[in-house]
Amino acid sequence: MTENEIEQIKAELRRDYPGVEICVLNDGAEIVAEVEPKRAVAVIECSLPHFHRQTTEQYKVVRGTLQVTCAGQQHVLGPGQSLRIEPGQVHEARGADGVAWVEVRSDPAWTKEDHILV
Repeated sequence: MTENEIEQIKAELRRDYPGVEICVLNDGAEIVAEVEPKRAVAVIECSLPHFHRQTTEQYKVVRGTLQVTCAGQQHVLGPGQSLRIEPGQVHEARGADGVAWVEVRSDPAWTKEDHILV
């Protein structure tokens, strides 16, 4: 994403989710807005392969199309579709046609200590 696109997305996230914490990852390829301790909105161009030792994640596409590789299997998700990711499953995602907006629910809540890049 360009700097301009990142700023536009951040402004939209702040408008839709007042008071949200926003983090730009992977050199601008992923933006994460922590809405609540166990709920975030991720705007994904491309995420790096990673896994969690403790956290179960539920991805639900809000906007766009998301290609997810999880535990070696390919998934293509459109708006309203979801995927459950269990602890230990290596996963990565990318927007199929530009960026994809994804609601991510985590249980227990996501922590950077439990986000292990591979």
